[in-house]
Amino acid sequence: MKRKLIDLFGKYPIYFLVGGFVTAVTIILFDIIGRLLQRSAKELMISIVAVYTVGIVLSYILQSRFTFQTQKTQTRSFKYKFLSYVAVQLAGMGVTIALILPIRYLLFALPTLPVSRDTIAFAIASLIASVVTYTVSKMHIFKEVKDPKTKKTRFNQK
Repeated sequence: MKRKLIDLFGKYPIYFLVGGFVTAVTIILFDIIGRLLQRSAKELMISIVAVYTVGIVLSYILQSRFTFQTQKTQTRSFKYKFLSYVAVQLAGMGVTIALILPIRYLLFALPTLPVSRDTIAFAIASLIASVVTYTVSKMHIFKEVKDPKTKKTRFNQK
């Protein structure tokens, strides 16, 4: 059991660092867009969709290279991985959207904050979504393909 958890979450620190970088980029972009908009609930959702789109593409590129190292091992086809990754990240966006408004309203109970409550709520919701998206990515999307005869990982033949 312990070994399975280590195998599952062994690369989470790398995922977290890469995701942290992507999240920082999306939070900064979210804050910039927010300063340009009036922060109505509708505009809040539009800005989330915009930054998630940028974040998904950047995240796929960086995670597949650094976390899951797909250039070294045979996983699934690019099309399968990319479309699956987009679907999982969209589900992550759904988690973020579902959580951001309740978190945002909980933050109104706090005294004046040095940054926007929307930005803090977005950061918290994104962190929660990252645990979900990592687990699905590791277990399903970037799962190494085993040779059915040898039961060993096949390497890309480029």
